[in-house]
Amino acid sequence: MIVSFKHKFVFVTTHRTASSSMMYALSEFCGSADIITPVNDYGRDALEPRNLDRLLAAGLNPKMAELKHIGVTAIRAIIPEARDFFTFCFERSPWEKAVSAWQFAGLQMSFRQFLKHKVKGAVDYSLYANGSTCLVDSVGQYADLYTDYEGICEKLKIPQHTLPWLKKTCPIQLEDCYTEETRDRVSHLFQREIAMHGYRYPPHPF
Repeated sequence: MIVSFKHKFVFVTTHRTASSSMMYALSEFCGSADIITPVNDYGRDALEPRNLDRLLAAGLNPKMAELKHIGVTAIRAIIPEARDFFTFCFERSPWEKAVSAWQFAGLQMSFRQFLKHKVKGAVDYSLYANGSTCLVDSVGQYADLYTDYEGICEKLKIPQHTLPWLKKTCPIQLEDCYTEETRDRVSHLFQREIAMHGYRYPPHPF
């Protein structure tokens, strides 16, 4: 998560959407007072945190994962001036997202088991929406990552640099993972994202 007082934006980070890569790139243009949560890339500290005092003073858990994925409502409650900032996040086809989350977790369980027990941690809807209302100004799409990221940079009037590729997983064919049961499971878990963004299975090639 980034709250930039210098450029007046809030970046709400979601799971498996290249958010870590965008945080790394955007951090180069942040000011000394801006708030940046840490980024860890397979055990390597890829981005050092900055100015977390206000988050910790609000009672948030200092663990990296809980700090990074803070919803826009909580951010605005803790940092009232951020209510006037341009706020954005990125989202991804849930069928891709679930597979990517499974790969990244590296757990000794089948994809079917992962969907049953673990995938809820990758459901990010409440970070940027409430009911059927989107609470951020822009939701970029992972399917159009570079185009949408370029648009964000233009909006913020900052240079666009090539994104580093952090937390990368190996490409995989979706049809090798999904059955009718697991497709339906993802459709149920991510029904709000599907309704808001119009996702369909199969998405573009993974």
